[in-house]
Amino acid sequence: MDATRLGVASLQRSLARLDAGTGGDARLYAGTDEVILGRHVALLQSVNRLLAGALPPLAPGDGPTARLVPAAEQRAALQVILGDGAASLEPFAAPAVIERVATCGGYRAIDRLQSALVSDLMAGAKTLQALDVGGFAAVRWPRPATTPSSSPGCAPACPT
Repeated sequence: MDATRLGVASLQRSLARLDAGTGGDARLYAGTDEVILGRHVALLQSVNRLLAGALPPLAPGDGPTARLVPAAEQRAALQVILGDGAASLEPFAAPAVIERVATCGGYRAIDRLQSALVSDLMAGAKTLQALDVGGFAAVRWPRPATTPSSSPGCAPACPT
């Protein structure tokens, strides 16, 4: 998670200095902005792989079995995406940037990227597992106290 945070911070610094770095060349500015935005989103999307993920054995003594991503790291991943992750795209929606890159639809494009980060996170079954494993205990599926055939209003079971 630290590598993702540092990478995002570095890309944000690059975006802040992009005007000086491109010397006022509009095409170079737009092209470089597109590359920075793409890498920024890729860094944030890579966080999803930590949820309910497995770590391959890296050291010779680790054995042949993969380990689960530790719960603390999964919690940190959720906090990055649901906390600062989507908000870290705000500098790309600054009027000074949007007006130079995409005058039509630029704001909506950034909004879609931000919402996609959260919806991609919440779309999979991995997330439900990670929410529970990560210590959030946000998802608890109630177990029925009775079987369907003995519940009031249910049809009796078919004879065999």
